[in-house]
Amino acid sequence: MLKIFRFGIILGVVSFLFFNLNIAEAKRGVPLEPSPVIYKGIKFTALQWPKQEKLNGKEIDVWYVEGWDIENNSKVWEKEVYRINIDNSLEHDVQMVFITFLSIEKDKLVVNNENGKKYQIDIPKEILKE
Repeated sequence: MLKIFRFGIILGVVSFLFFNLNIAEAKRGVPLEPSPVIYKGIKFTALQWPKQEKLNGKEIDVWYVEGWDIENNSKVWEKEVYRINIDNSLEHDVQMVFITFLSIEKDKLVVNNENGKKYQIDIPKEILKE
């Protein structure tokens, strides 16, 4: 009887650990917000969360960057970088592809995401300060 009791306790502890580890692996943390980059009087930032749209009943995450005038702290520019079609049969958070890094290369805003994709975006000359 004591062996059955011990076996039950051990089985219970192992089951508890196994199921909690699987649950923890299914969730993901939010990556740190990428540092803004300042160029010719404009602070470029990436939105931490996507805007969500629906198209023909399907959810779409739309990832943007913004340009802010440093002098008066006003938004002067916004640009869509990429879209992710969301599969409603999967958890939404595991389908998100966060922007991880911003930089400037040859007068272009460079946006990197966590899947290793790199986007080069033309910055409108009329928003830049000399």
